[in-house]
Amino acid sequence: MRGFGPHLGLDGHGCEQDQPEDMDHIDRVLDEPPARTGMTKITPPCVLESTGVRPESRGSSGFALLAESPIPIHTFPEKPHLSLDILSCKPAAPRARGPRPPRTAATRT
Repeated sequence: MRGFGPHLGLDGHGCEQDQPEDMDHIDRVLDEPPARTGMTKITPPCVLESTGVRPESRGSSGFALLAESPIPIHTFPEKPHLSLDILSCKPAAPRARGPRPPRTAATRT
């Protein structure tokens, strides 16, 4: 069976607490890389803030709707945690750099 294309799932634990709350940064994470990788945006990114039912469940969620696939991101500053999922239904595009997701303990250099 042949796959659709590249799939990247990122679960980040230990995020810097200010970045998961920075809605402008989350918007850039969703907005810039698709254009740099040749993906087709159908709508601009949508980022919403949620107060959550418990303090640890508050955060921001956003998505970019693309012709190839949606890109969702969910952040939880109190935990601190983020989840980002990118699936492209076309072959991998040339390597492109854009804004990085909020830094986590696992991605700190």
